[in-house]
Amino acid sequence: MPNIAEELTGEWLRHIKKCDFVEYNVKGPHQTEIDVIGLQMAQNTIYVCEVAAHVLGLQYVNTKTKRPNTTNKFIQKFKKDKSYIDAHFPSFRKVYMLWSPVVKVSKMGAKYNALQAVKDVQMQLQEELQIQLELVVNERYLAAINELKEFASRRSYDLSKSAVLRYFQIEGYLQKYVNKLKKENKQ
Repeated sequence: MPNIAEELTGEWLRHIKKCDFVEYNVKGPHQTEIDVIGLQMAQNTIYVCEVAAHVLGLQYVNTKTKRPNTTNKFIQKFKKDKSYIDAHFPSFRKVYMLWSPVVKVSKMGAKYNALQAVKDVQMQLQEELQIQLELVVNERYLAAINELKEFASRRSYDLSKSAVLRYFQIEGYLQKYVNKLKKENKQ
């Protein structure tokens, strides 16, 4: 079962990117687990998404050294992801994505900077594996949530298969109704 951040990612793939199939927590060899995969059959495209919902700011720490290890963690994850995806989906166009709501930019001179760490991941994956990693972080993450909210608020049919979409649908219709009540009471 996906966590809420994985579900947001998957529903965005399903409804905004029009993926035909979305799978969560796909297990591969060598202790690989890909958080979200979306298949868009008409475009012969696979979306490979790692999701890290650290609301106080993205950061992984090496348990031995107690030092930030975000870059190494994601490099290793995406290397395993690529190996699995290349073996099972060789003819698909591959889109690799990193989803995280809060990736902090540290003050000038700070020893660790989470945004720089994910940019380093981007750069290393490009150099070593020719992976163009798309970052869905901060403003872009919020934009993706807003796209889903807009999508759900325009649908009148039941979206209860996804708790996230159902919530956005209820919120959207409630807002419209409250706005209508306010308008009627002012006249």
